[in-house]
Amino acid sequence: MIRKGGRGLKQEWPYLTGFGLAVAGAFSALGYLLYGGREQVTAIVAGLGLLAIAQLIVVGLNFDIQARQRRRMRMMAAELAQTQEFTAEGFEEIQAQLAAIDAKEVARSGEVMGKLNEIKSTFNAFHEKMNSAVANRPEPAAAAPAEAPVETETVSAEAASAPLQPTAKLVPGLADQIEYALEPVIDIPTQRTAHYRLHASLKIGDEALSNEALLHASAVSGKRPIIDSLAVTEALGLLRRLRQRDPHLCILVPMGSETLQNNAALADVLSSAGASPHANGLIIELAHVVLAGLGEQGLEGLALLARNGVVFALSQASVSGLDLDAMKLLNVKLVGLSAATLAGQAPSETLLGFAQMARLARVNIYVTDVRDAATIPQLSAFSRLACGPCFAPPRRVKRIGEVSASAVSMAA
Repeated sequence: MIRKGGRGLKQEWPYLTGFGLAVAGAFSALGYLLYGGREQVTAIVAGLGLLAIAQLIVVGLNFDIQARQRRRMRMMAAELAQTQEFTAEGFEEIQAQLAAIDAKEVARSGEVMGKLNEIKSTFNAFHEKMNSAVANRPEPAAAAPAEAPVETETVSAEAASAPLQPTAKLVPGLADQIEYALEPVIDIPTQRTAHYRLHASLKIGDEALSNEALLHASAVSGKRPIIDSLAVTEALGLLRRLRQRDPHLCILVPMGSETLQNNAALADVLSSAGASPHANGLIIELAHVVLAGLGEQGLEGLALLARNGVVFALSQASVSGLDLDAMKLLNVKLVGLSAATLAGQAPSETLLGFAQMARLARVNIYVTDVRDAATIPQLSAFSRLACGPCFAPPRRVKRIGEVSASAVSMAA
């Protein structure tokens, strides 16, 4: 405002100077007349002329001020029009961005719906495959192929004397389609494989449901007991081969609450374990949250397995909710912690205290999904066992039938 006012005074200064000089001249002529000057007529004419000049200067100043105001108004109008144009362009850009966001949301919604439909079709395909496999179970009187190995026939004869046939025998079509992999559980001090965790996958069309996805799909479709029974049977067959190298090696097999509440599945598991000389290497891995949701029937199933000598491991556990005395009664020998819950931080005093008490109770802690090698020294402060991509990914293993077929071909 000061700069504008100073600029205005500079523009009006000539008018003000001329007006002041004309008024001063007119007053001088008036004073000359009052003091009795000789040239009174000349003085009167000069005074009137100077007053007329002063009036003309005032009129010119007024016109100049109005001209400047009109020019300023035109400039303000131009600036306002330019601002409105910029504002309109900004609104158009914002509207374009909103339209693009809406288009992305629509496309994303379409992708989500497509994924949901794909998942739904995958579950339906899984359900149909399970039902067809169960419906097409072979007759008990069916004869075994002539090229079947002697070892397989021996196991079948032992299983035939059990109260309940293993599920792998009841659903051979499904059992042949599932692929298994072993994830090594590493002993941190020696960097040697102490145990294995069993992973399963099932190919449906061009996609494969692997491990957690397969277990969730089987739980949703009500086929989890079948999947768990097949996994137990396969783990016992793998132990027969692996324990030739390490007689103390064990395999952790996941099991869901649906299996613990299914009497036929429990009888199947106990039958398979009773027919195997390596059943002491079988460890049933239960998620810690499963225990909280078990009903009376599930607890009875858990106690039944424990009474028959089955060893358990609790995965994804929270040490604050564990009771070592109750774990001892349930024959829990392993407690699994997820590396993600530790967030790369140093172990807490609670965790270190639990680890010390667990060692006294002969309960080992293992850490799953270890991805960063830099966290291994922190893990070794409370755990001796660990697994995850940092050590080795799960590797597919040959099925019992594949090994037997290769042995027959080599013998031939």
